[in-house]
Amino acid sequence: EQMDEDKSGGLNFTELKERIRLLPTDHPIYLIKDDFDLMTSGGKLLDDKGEFDAKQFEEMMLNELLRYAQRQLTFCMTETSDKDNKSIILMLKLLEVCMAGMETRTKVIDERLERMESFMRRDQGKG
Repeated sequence: EQMDEDKSGGLNFTELKERIRLLPTDHPIYLIKDDFDLMTSGGKLLDDKGEFDAKQFEEMMLNELLRYAQRQLTFCMTETSDKDNKSIILMLKLLEVCMAGMETRTKVIDERLERMESFMRRDQGKG
């Protein structure tokens, strides 16, 4: 809410960019539109006004953390020469792939359940 300058209930690219610059960090953070597009999954996490709310922000940050972890795993895998460490890192990468697949399947199942519930409510209203 403190970051929502226009009190619209959400943040847009400009508001986020300006507020991120004010964070007390050792190195300034500069957000560009391409970063914002990536963070918002190509705008899928934005409403029709181009803004996101607290729930969408949480999802954005979790996705950013995942991308960061993926980059770090990739970096570690290229830097280590120890076979045991490479095996562990590879298993972590495989686990990551499996979890992403599970998340996708879970979303599909959730969407199907929502449609079924909607049909059931509609049918109950007719009866």
